[in-house]
Amino acid sequence: MDTQKRETAHSILEETKAAIEGSFDLAKIFADIEAFVAYLQHSEKLLINAIEHAQGQPLQYPEPESGEAEFGWLPYLFEHAKDPDSTDPLILAFQAKLSEYTGKYAHLLESVLEVIGILATPQISSAQWLYLEDNMDQSKIIANDGTIVGDSLYEDLDSGWLYVPLNYIVNLAFPSDIASFTPPGGAKPFNQSIGGSATSIKVAIIGDWGTGDYEASPGYKPSAGVLQAVENLDPDFVIHLGDVYYCGTDLRLPPGEEASNFLDLWPNRFAGKSFTLNSNHEMYGGAQGFFNVALNRVDTNLSPFSLQNGYSYFACEFGEWVIVGMDAAYNDTSALYMQGGIGTDTTIPNDPQLEFLRDVAKQYKDKKIILMSHQTGMSTDGTTTDDFPLFNQTQALGLTPDYWYWGHIHLGLVYGDKSIVSTSTQGKTKARCVGHSAIPFGDPWGLKVGGGVIDFIADTPVPDTSLIENGLAMLTLGSQGEIKEQFFNGVEPGSTDMPVCIWHGPESD
Repeated sequence: MDTQKRETAHSILEETKAAIEGSFDLAKIFADIEAFVAYLQHSEKLLINAIEHAQGQPLQYPEPESGEAEFGWLPYLFEHAKDPDSTDPLILAFQAKLSEYTGKYAHLLESVLEVIGILATPQISSAQWLYLEDNMDQSKIIANDGTIVGDSLYEDLDSGWLYVPLNYIVNLAFPSDIASFTPPGGAKPFNQSIGGSATSIKVAIIGDWGTGDYEASPGYKPSAGVLQAVENLDPDFVIHLGDVYYCGTDLRLPPGEEASNFLDLWPNRFAGKSFTLNSNHEMYGGAQGFFNVALNRVDTNLSPFSLQNGYSYFACEFGEWVIVGMDAAYNDTSALYMQGGIGTDTTIPNDPQLEFLRDVAKQYKDKKIILMSHQTGMSTDGTTTDDFPLFNQTQALGLTPDYWYWGHIHLGLVYGDKSIVSTSTQGKTKARCVGHSAIPFGDPWGLKVGGGVIDFIADTPVPDTSLIENGLAMLTLGSQGEIKEQFFNGVEPGSTDMPVCIWHGPESD
């Protein structure tokens, strides 16, 4: 990059720090912004691929890269954010969101967007942008991972997502606004037996469920249908793998999401039998919604997730099994918290979660471990752990799970014994993705079943739409080490029907 551009950008940040009396480290925030820009550029290439795929053209960027198509529109918006004469509906929506921020946040955002404009030039062409806008109300542009590039609720061009990068920038400059990782008082993270004297338990797993009740198409309600399926299956415990949208907020913009889109909808019947994980989207709200609303640190007994004692990590022992939940978002240093990370003893000395996970690995070394996180342990296509630090970080703690369930990617996936996570553990770790419990998604044309890398992709079509049905997973664990894995679709809200099982693993013992 041009040295003069870097110096100009650095000067803008230095002036901004003085103006808002910020305490952030200039070198760190500049490095974070550069990483953010690089991630957005990679994301833009994936969006361009999606447009070209929809047009039936050869892909300009055929090699997979880091990034997500959902963020691919941001470079163009950032470039035109200050255009006072724009009539472009997406640019106007972005300007409207920016105007909601006031005081030091507004000053910060204006400066950082100027810096990003200096550091990056949009790659998407005017013709591609026009095609995007002409087709965004038809949900016909679908990215390689099934992401729908449309403007309906929770599709990629829904203007509500614009709070995400803006709140992320606020986090970079004001880390003290992020909730404390450790709750006050002397409570300890949950590490106990569950299930009593039962010989088996059922554990429902849903991920990326925090959308609130909404219709993705006429008569089709993803989150309500999945929750109804959970209730009809009548599990003993329910685990949410994280993500409340758009930013899992308490008081930050847009306020109240953790309550209205998640906590208020959680069934009372599962209170005291539920667990939930922190996520990238809840970090965009400064984790205030996650820790102070969902976990209710003021009085954890009032939370349906009371067993967690205000912590974002836990361990549940049942017979020969241990379910370990970890927070892969709070200490994630990647752009937008997208890659996941728990840190290391070098980067975070004396971190309580690292100590907890290391102790759990030792305590339960003779038991079968099911690890749960929001972010993933490898790339979506199952071929690499490069740029996905969670795998190596958990291995360094002696934590090599038998099963690893994550969300984050809005798909239902069962990885095979040729996935990189499995081959890197000599076939021990079986990886699963349950991130498809509420967000609308389509056919992930860039992923293929076969060859032992991906064994199954949830792909039941919603009739008369480009959507795929949302769903959940269920584990039935036997106290002697038996396991039955199942993936289910949702059902119609209010129905007493049992959901359709669309995949099941071999029952083992």
